[in-house]
Amino acid sequence: VRTIQGGLSVIKGEPLRAYSVIVGSFMNQTNAEALYSKLNNEGYNARIVRTNETINGHTGWYRVAASSYDQKNQASRDRNNLQSTYSGAWLLYNK
Repeated sequence: VRTIQGGLSVIKGEPLRAYSVIVGSFMNQTNAEALYSKLNNEGYNARIVRTNETINGHTGWYRVAASSYDQKNQASRDRNNLQSTYSGAWLLYNK
């Protein structure tokens, strides 16, 4: 479970709950939008989150959450199911 330093804001989709399953990270909003659409078409309640974190000298990342839950065990179960398709899936804890 990770948190994001520097703040975040949901730019597409419903507000985040406590635990979200992140399946994609992009510097480009267009790429995030494509994954968001794909996930929604597959029945997920996806969200796009813009962060202010700096990674490898680039500030401002677009994280795509496939789902978001109040309970960690629900999010963990969903992450485990999604890892067969999205091997780097991880849990975001939104305080």
